[in-house]
Amino acid sequence: LNSVTEMTRVSIVTPVFNNRRYVRQAIESVLSQKGDFEIEHIIKDGGSTDGTLEILDEYAGDPAVKVITGPDRSLYHALRIGYEHATGDIGGFLCSDDFYAEGALARVLAGFEKYPDRDWLYGRCDIVDGESRPIRNLVTCYKNIAGFWYNRWLLGCVNYVNAPAT
Repeated sequence: LNSVTEMTRVSIVTPVFNNRRYVRQAIESVLSQKGDFEIEHIIKDGGSTDGTLEILDEYAGDPAVKVITGPDRSLYHALRIGYEHATGDIGGFLCSDDFYAEGALARVLAGFEKYPDRDWLYGRCDIVDGESRPIRNLVTCYKNIAGFWYNRWLLGCVNYVNAPAT
């Protein structure tokens, strides 16, 4: 992290392809984060044709948002393209059908301040349906318990880290 006198920049990369239904919620959840940091939201669209680009155009004047359009080979290729444009001190990615809870990024910065030797952090994550209602509660409980007992062996064998909370 930067020194106390400098503003920390958080770069979030969002890959999107034909997700008009949820992309606005994802963007707004990033832009609404408050704290002692600056947001850089890089959105990589792979050539949407469903109206997603019209929604992204609405954010063209926002200095925190950078939209990159054009073909990519996969979600991971889109992430790589986005990260190549990132300038933040801390990076994360948020898929276009996910969203951050209020205060999520402030908690990330607090985590890195508490554990400055860490390369990555993750936290709890609710799994929700299209109406933002919690679902798959047993999976969420299982992942939270496995995460509490974190070790490299367990992480190599069991999928318990939720990408939106990393």
